[in-house]
Parts: sequence; structure tokens; C-alpha cells
Amino acid sequence: MRTLSLKRCLFRDVEESFALAEGEGTWEEYRRGHFEFHMATEEAVGRKFGDEEEVLCETFEVVFWLEEEMRGESIPRL
Repeated sequence: MRTLSLKRCLFRDVEESFALAEGEGTWEEYRRGHFEFHMATEEAVGRKFGDEEEVLCETFEVVFWLEEEMRGESIPRL
């Protein structure tokens, strides 16, 4: 993977375009899914997740697929 951008913000400020790029549905579905995931892990982490939580929004590109490398195909190295 190659990082193209990295933005730090509060969860409530995650841009709709970023949420949609993750491919998890609408912005509301993105938020609901993340809340559900973090609510399920709150006990293990020891804190609550909410709109004031600081998050990192990373945009990246895939440089090569490990699956192809394991099949022995030639993969250009960048």
C-alpha cells in the first residue's frame, strides 16, 4: 500500500466523501457501522467511542496484491 493522504480529525468531522469512498454505504451507514463496531469493543479497549474521538482518515492505493505474488506471477516493483 502507498499512503496518498492522511488526515486527523474528530469522528464527527469525517467528510462524507471519505466515508463514501470506504464503500460501506451512505455517510449515515458508515457512522452507524463504526459506532456498532466500537461499541462491541469498548470493554476490551476500556473507553467509549463517540463523536469527540480523534480518528485518522487514510487514503491509499494498492501497489501490489500479495495473492498474485504467492501464485508466482511477475509483479513490477515500484
